[in-house]
Amino acid sequence: MASVPPSIRHIMAEPDFARFEELLMRAGISPRHIRRSVAELREHFADIQEAMRRQGVSDADVGRMAHAELGDLAVIASGMASHPELKCWSRRWPRTARVFYPLAWVCLVPAMPVITGVRHASLIARWGTCLLLSAGFTAALMLAMQLAIQAG
Repeated sequence: MASVPPSIRHIMAEPDFARFEELLMRAGISPRHIRRSVAELREHFADIQEAMRRQGVSDADVGRMAHAELGDLAVIASGMASHPELKCWSRRWPRTARVFYPLAWVCLVPAMPVITGVRHASLIARWGTCLLLSAGFTAALMLAMQLAIQAG
């Protein structure tokens, strides 16, 4: 690629898959389908380039021809957006999502301290031990002061 002039490098570059992902996300396509589609298109683009190189197509033409054969990613994204089975469930059933999400949060928010406690049990045990030791030390000091006052 170092021997390719800069004017042609942009043609050989990979298509804008980040823009493709953004278009799919805005269309409500499920993230799992987005990841799979981007991976498949990347592989397909590389396969097209490799096949053209094996056929003897010059490096200057490989990128341009591979872009042309792959097609416009915006058209592919709009085609995917027309398939409701590829959309995430909250886009397919928005009324259900409007009921489910608040209910999920009502249940999840009180459970978060418990989940966090289980996840960080060793830290909480250490904190609890330190708390008990400091309370015991403070109680021992108070008792010693009371005994000193009584003896004095």
